[in-house]
Amino acid sequence: MMKFVKAFPSVDMKRKFLKSVKCLHELLFLEEELGNFTIAADIRNFLNESKDLDSRRYFEKVFPLDPRESLLEKKMVSLRRSEFSFDLLQEFIREDIGKRGRLSYGQIGRIVMIWLASRKPSEDLYKNIVGRIPTAPWKSLLEILSSAEGCQSGPVEIKLVKTFHEALQETFAACLTGQEDPISPACLLYLIERFLILVTQLCRQGTFFTSRSSFMEWLVSEQFVAVPTSPLAKDMSLLEKIYDSILVMVKVFIYDKSTTFDWISRSKIKDGVAYYKILVSLLILMVLNVGAAKYHAELANVLGNDDSWNHIRGDLLESLVTLKSSLANVGEISLDAMGQTFRIAKDALFFVNRQGTAAPKYANNITWVQLGTNRQREAIIEIASVTGSDKKVQMNWAVFQEYLIF
Repeated sequence: MMKFVKAFPSVDMKRKFLKSVKCLHELLFLEEELGNFTIAADIRNFLNESKDLDSRRYFEKVFPLDPRESLLEKKMVSLRRSEFSFDLLQEFIREDIGKRGRLSYGQIGRIVMIWLASRKPSEDLYKNIVGRIPTAPWKSLLEILSSAEGCQSGPVEIKLVKTFHEALQETFAACLTGQEDPISPACLLYLIERFLILVTQLCRQGTFFTSRSSFMEWLVSEQFVAVPTSPLAKDMSLLEKIYDSILVMVKVFIYDKSTTFDWISRSKIKDGVAYYKILVSLLILMVLNVGAAKYHAELANVLGNDDSWNHIRGDLLESLVTLKSSLANVGEISLDAMGQTFRIAKDALFFVNRQGTAAPKYANNITWVQLGTNRQREAIIEIASVTGSDKKVQMNWAVFQEYLIF
């Protein structure tokens, strides 16, 4: 094979051919021979992480049922941004959707997850996808994503947010109707979290709270760079409307157990009881993350339901008892208590600032992250390893993006 490849007239042609036929060991040999040891290390890492994985098992590795297990190590950052990862996820989409027929909500959800986690599929695959989507909101969303990559204009942001919200609302209603291959709980939560980060940073002018796992996922897969002058920053009513709709979903999933268990079963999740505990814990963390008193009052109602306590993971129970007491005594939850809850849940709470302004004085259990200040690349490793402290992490956004791509 390599004797044949070496006859190619350029290095780029050699690389392109070896990638196309998935001869990664030969590509590794080529890069080492050329002295490109950084690229070779990335290829070797990919081979080590993805060995014995077909496209479906790789998809499950990238998107585990509990998102706190994903993307916590530096090597996974490099792996996820590689062309090899992108190719394997595209292969998964092709195998998942076939060549003809209307796409189900489950298939649409998996496609959008992969798109948001990496980038737009190849043009031929995109045309195959968009022509088979039976639902107008999701079709419109993919068309917006396709045309708006790299675009930061206000009208595009508004259209993106409203269409994304409409698609989530429609999908939420559909997943409760008994359809086969519905969007899975893990997929819907992933899309909601990505949506909340998008809309919160726009409406709150570049600052937002988020969990460590969501933050890392957003950083690695960032496709839209929000600007502080977004017209959405003046539309707080839209933000409240969105939060209200998300809260409705959370309450249905927690209170209507029979429907939720049926949804989990139709999503082909094997251990429904164990996953329901993960789901309830993630939903509670999501409500906490919103950070507004009216939603914390709703959380108090959830925590006041004895049945809810039977479905909360053990590592969260002690912290949630403290939250419940705080809600009962003073009617609100302190930022320190919120941060502690995330830390105990093994998913630190971050306050992200993209404007370069001075760091606010938040509680010790919250990590403050400022993007846009010149700092060395080692700050990226610090972000990946911090688990919940009073550290302030600063890094250069442009350097971070350059570091991720090889």
